[in-house]
Amino acid sequence: MKRLVTLALGAMILSAATAGTANAQSALAVGNYSQDTPGNQPFVFTNSAGPVLTGVATNVPIAYTFGTNFLADPALANFVFDDAELDFNVTATTAAVVLGGGNNLQMTLNGSFLITATVGGSIGSINYNAGDTILSATFSSSTILAGAGVSLVSSATNSTITYSSPLFYDFTGLFGETLGLNLTSVNPGITIGGGGLLNSFTGGNFTGSFSGNLVPEPASLAMAGLGLLGVGLIARRRLVK
Repeated sequence: MKRLVTLALGAMILSAATAGTANAQSALAVGNYSQDTPGNQPFVFTNSAGPVLTGVATNVPIAYTFGTNFLADPALANFVFDDAELDFNVTATTAAVVLGGGNNLQMTLNGSFLITATVGGSIGSINYNAGDTILSATFSSSTILAGAGVSLVSSATNSTITYSSPLFYDFTGLFGETLGLNLTSVNPGITIGGGGLLNSFTGGNFTGSFSGNLVPEPASLAMAGLGLLGVGLIARRRLVK
Protein backbone atom coordinates (compact mmCIF):
# COMPACT_ATOMS: atom_id res chain seq x y z
CA MET A 1 0.00 0.00 0.00
CA LYS A 2 2.82 2.38 0.95
CA ARG A 3 4.52 1.59 -2.33
CA LEU A 4 1.39 2.48 -4.29
CA VAL A 5 1.03 5.73 -2.37
CA THR A 6 4.66 6.60 -3.07
CA LEU A 7 4.36 5.87 -6.79
CA ALA A 8 1.16 7.90 -6.94
CA LEU A 9 2.94 10.77 -5.20
CA GLY A 10 5.77 10.58 -7.71
CA ALA A 11 3.31 10.64 -10.60
CA MET A 12 1.56 13.67 -9.11
CA ILE A 13 4.90 15.47 -8.74
CA LEU A 14 5.83 14.65 -12.35
CA SER A 15 2.44 15.85 -13.57
CA ALA A 16 2.73 19.07 -11.59
CA ALA A 17 6.24 19.70 -12.89
CA THR A 18 5.16 19.19 -16.49
CA ALA A 19 2.08 21.36 -16.09
CA GLY A 20 4.09 24.08 -14.38
CA THR A 21 6.59 24.14 -17.20
CA ALA A 22 3.85 24.27 -19.83
CA ASN A 23 2.12 27.11 -18.02
CA ALA A 24 5.41 28.98 -17.74
CA GLN A 25 5.95 29.09 -21.50
CA SER A 26 5.35 32.47 -23.08
CA ALA A 27 5.04 33.79 -26.61
CA LEU A 28 8.38 34.73 -28.11
CA ALA A 29 8.74 37.15 -31.00
CA VAL A 30 10.00 35.95 -34.35
CA GLY A 31 9.26 39.14 -36.25
CA ASN A 32 6.68 41.30 -37.98
CA TYR A 33 6.28 43.20 -41.22
CA SER A 34 4.24 45.99 -42.73
CA GLN A 35 3.48 47.38 -46.16
CA ASP A 36 6.16 49.68 -47.55
CA THR A 37 3.78 51.57 -49.83
CA PRO A 38 0.41 52.07 -48.07
CA GLY A 39 -2.55 52.45 -50.40
CA ASN A 40 -1.55 49.69 -52.78
CA GLN A 41 -3.59 46.49 -52.76
CA PRO A 42 -1.10 43.74 -53.58
CA PHE A 43 -3.13 40.84 -52.15
CA VAL A 44 -5.46 39.31 -54.74
CA PHE A 45 -7.94 36.65 -53.63
CA THR A 46 -9.76 34.88 -56.45
CA ASN A 47 -12.77 32.57 -56.23
CA SER A 48 -12.58 30.28 -59.26
CA ALA A 49 -14.22 27.03 -60.35
CA GLY A 50 -13.34 23.96 -58.38
CA PRO A 51 -14.35 25.40 -55.95
CA VAL A 52 -11.02 27.01 -55.01
CA LEU A 53 -10.16 30.29 -53.32
CA THR A 54 -6.59 31.41 -53.98
CA GLY A 55 -4.77 34.35 -52.46
CA VAL A 56 -1.56 35.66 -53.99
CA ALA A 57 0.87 38.53 -53.41
CA THR A 58 4.07 38.76 -55.46
CA ASN A 59 7.24 40.82 -54.95
CA VAL A 60 5.56 43.19 -52.48
CA PRO A 61 7.96 45.74 -50.90
CA ILE A 62 7.81 45.51 -47.11
CA ALA A 63 9.63 46.68 -44.00
CA TYR A 64 10.55 43.70 -41.83
CA THR A 65 11.36 44.03 -38.11
CA PHE A 66 13.30 41.21 -36.49
CA GLY A 67 12.01 39.88 -33.18
CA THR A 68 14.12 39.29 -30.10
CA ASN A 69 14.32 35.49 -30.09
CA PHE A 70 15.95 32.71 -32.12
CA LEU A 71 18.26 35.21 -33.82
CA ALA A 72 21.57 34.12 -35.29
CA ASP A 73 23.16 37.39 -34.09
CA PRO A 74 22.01 39.67 -31.22
CA ALA A 75 22.51 42.68 -33.51
CA LEU A 76 19.36 41.61 -35.36
CA ALA A 77 17.05 42.19 -32.37
CA ASN A 78 14.42 44.83 -33.27
CA PHE A 79 16.39 45.72 -36.39
CA VAL A 80 14.14 47.17 -39.12
CA PHE A 81 14.97 45.67 -42.50
CA ASP A 82 13.66 48.10 -45.14
CA ASP A 83 15.01 46.36 -48.23
CA ALA A 84 12.77 43.30 -48.27
CA GLU A 85 9.91 41.88 -50.31
CA LEU A 86 7.13 39.41 -49.65
CA ASP A 87 5.72 36.57 -51.75
CA PHE A 88 2.57 34.96 -50.37
CA ASN A 89 0.10 32.32 -51.51
CA VAL A 90 -2.82 30.54 -49.88
CA THR A 91 -5.51 28.15 -51.09
CA ALA A 92 -8.88 27.15 -49.61
CA THR A 93 -11.23 24.44 -50.87
CA THR A 94 -13.86 24.22 -48.13
CA ALA A 95 -17.03 26.24 -47.64
CA ALA A 96 -17.07 29.46 -45.66
CA VAL A 97 -19.27 29.89 -42.58
CA VAL A 98 -21.47 32.93 -41.95
CA LEU A 99 -20.87 34.14 -38.38
CA GLY A 100 -23.29 37.05 -38.43
CA GLY A 101 -22.60 40.71 -37.82
CA GLY A 102 -21.02 40.97 -41.25
CA ASN A 103 -18.33 38.40 -40.45
CA ASN A 104 -17.53 35.20 -42.32
CA LEU A 105 -15.12 32.39 -41.49
CA GLN A 106 -13.10 30.58 -44.15
CA MET A 107 -11.33 27.51 -42.78
CA THR A 108 -8.76 24.94 -43.90
CA LEU A 109 -6.38 27.19 -45.79
CA ASN A 110 -2.97 25.95 -46.87
CA GLY A 111 -0.16 28.13 -48.09
CA SER A 112 3.29 29.60 -47.74
CA PHE A 113 5.19 32.88 -47.69
CA LEU A 114 8.71 33.97 -48.50
CA ILE A 115 10.46 37.15 -47.36
CA THR A 116 13.70 37.92 -49.19
CA ALA A 117 16.35 40.63 -49.21
CA THR A 118 16.30 42.90 -52.25
CA VAL A 119 19.85 44.22 -51.76
CA GLY A 120 22.96 42.77 -50.16
CA GLY A 121 24.60 44.00 -46.97
CA SER A 122 25.53 43.01 -43.44
CA ILE A 123 23.95 43.11 -39.99
CA GLY A 124 26.26 42.35 -37.10
CA SER A 125 28.31 39.30 -38.09
CA ILE A 126 25.92 38.23 -40.86
CA ASN A 127 26.62 39.00 -44.50
CA TYR A 128 23.79 38.51 -46.99
CA ASN A 129 23.10 38.93 -50.69
CA ALA A 130 20.13 40.13 -52.71
CA GLY A 131 17.68 37.25 -53.00
CA ASP A 132 18.68 35.61 -49.70
CA THR A 133 15.82 34.33 -47.55
CA ILE A 134 15.05 36.38 -44.46
CA LEU A 135 12.17 34.17 -43.38
CA SER A 136 9.95 31.60 -45.04
CA ALA A 137 7.16 29.35 -43.83
CA THR A 138 4.59 26.82 -44.91
CA PHE A 139 1.28 26.50 -43.09
CA SER A 140 -1.86 24.38 -43.23
CA SER A 141 -5.33 24.28 -41.67
CA SER A 142 -5.33 28.05 -41.17
CA THR A 143 -8.44 30.25 -41.03
CA ILE A 144 -9.58 33.60 -42.45
CA LEU A 145 -11.95 35.81 -40.48
CA ALA A 146 -13.43 38.21 -43.01
CA GLY A 147 -15.57 41.26 -42.35
CA ALA A 148 -14.63 44.91 -42.77
CA GLY A 149 -11.08 43.61 -43.03
CA VAL A 150 -9.42 40.22 -43.33
CA SER A 151 -7.41 38.36 -40.69
CA LEU A 152 -5.57 35.17 -41.58
CA VAL A 153 -4.55 33.25 -38.48
CA SER A 154 -2.48 30.11 -38.18
CA SER A 155 -1.84 28.60 -34.76
CA ALA A 156 0.01 25.40 -33.91
CA THR A 157 -2.92 24.33 -31.72
CA ASN A 158 -4.90 23.50 -34.87
CA SER A 159 -2.44 24.12 -37.72
CA THR A 160 0.93 23.01 -38.96
CA ILE A 161 3.57 25.73 -39.36
CA THR A 162 7.18 25.26 -40.44
CA TYR A 163 9.59 28.20 -40.36
CA SER A 164 12.94 28.42 -42.15
CA SER A 165 15.72 31.01 -42.25
CA PRO A 166 19.20 29.78 -43.22
CA LEU A 167 21.01 33.03 -42.29
CA PHE A 168 19.04 34.96 -39.71
CA TYR A 169 17.22 32.55 -37.36
CA ASP A 170 17.80 29.30 -35.52
CA PHE A 171 14.41 27.82 -34.62
CA THR A 172 15.76 25.08 -32.37
CA GLY A 173 13.31 24.55 -29.48
CA LEU A 174 10.47 26.49 -31.10
CA PHE A 175 7.01 25.11 -30.34
CA GLY A 176 3.48 26.49 -30.50
CA GLU A 177 4.14 28.66 -33.54
CA THR A 178 1.64 31.26 -34.70
CA LEU A 179 1.43 33.60 -37.65
CA GLY A 180 -1.00 36.31 -38.59
CA LEU A 181 -1.84 38.49 -41.57
CA ASN A 182 -4.19 41.46 -41.29
CA LEU A 183 -5.64 43.34 -44.27
CA THR A 184 -7.38 46.56 -43.25
CA SER A 185 -8.32 47.75 -46.74
CA VAL A 186 -10.49 45.36 -48.76
CA ASN A 187 -12.26 45.94 -52.07
CA PRO A 188 -15.10 45.34 -52.98
CA GLY A 189 -15.88 43.94 -49.53
CA ILE A 190 -16.38 40.43 -48.25
CA THR A 191 -19.23 38.28 -49.55
CA ILE A 192 -19.78 34.55 -49.91
CA GLY A 193 -20.33 33.26 -53.43
CA GLY A 194 -20.78 29.98 -55.24
CA GLY A 195 -19.58 26.85 -53.53
CA GLY A 196 -19.67 28.64 -50.18
CA LEU A 197 -16.31 30.32 -50.76
CA LEU A 198 -15.50 33.96 -50.25
CA ASN A 199 -15.94 36.01 -53.41
CA SER A 200 -12.93 37.53 -55.14
CA PHE A 201 -11.44 40.63 -53.50
CA THR A 202 -8.22 42.60 -53.24
CA GLY A 203 -6.58 43.82 -50.05
CA GLY A 204 -3.86 46.13 -48.88
CA ASN A 205 -2.69 48.21 -45.91
CA PHE A 206 -1.49 45.00 -44.34
CA THR A 207 0.60 43.93 -41.37
CA GLY A 208 1.86 40.51 -40.38
CA SER A 209 3.46 38.90 -37.34
CA PHE A 210 5.11 35.62 -36.38
CA SER A 211 5.73 34.15 -32.94
CA GLY A 212 6.20 30.91 -31.03
CA ASN A 213 6.92 29.37 -27.65
CA LEU A 214 10.15 28.01 -26.30
CA VAL A 215 9.63 25.01 -24.01
CA PRO A 216 12.01 22.32 -22.70
CA GLU A 217 12.36 19.25 -24.85
CA PRO A 218 10.29 16.21 -23.76
CA ALA A 219 13.46 14.39 -22.71
CA SER A 220 14.31 17.20 -20.28
CA LEU A 221 10.84 17.03 -18.78
CA ALA A 222 11.17 13.27 -18.34
CA MET A 223 14.52 13.62 -16.56
CA ALA A 224 13.10 16.27 -14.24
CA GLY A 225 10.15 14.02 -13.46
CA LEU A 226 12.39 11.05 -12.70
CA GLY A 227 14.44 13.21 -10.37
CA LEU A 228 11.34 14.28 -8.46
CA LEU A 229 10.16 10.67 -8.34
CA GLY A 230 13.47 9.73 -6.77
CA VAL A 231 12.96 12.41 -4.12
CA GLY A 232 9.59 10.84 -3.36
CA LEU A 233 11.13 7.37 -2.94
CA ILE A 234 13.82 8.70 -0.60
CA ALA A 235 11.16 10.41 1.50
CA ARG A 236 9.23 7.13 1.72
CA ARG A 237 12.27 5.21 2.95
CA ARG A 238 12.82 7.76 5.69
CA LEU A 239 9.19 7.46 6.76
CA VAL A 240 9.46 3.65 6.86
CA LYS A 241 12.56 3.85 9.07
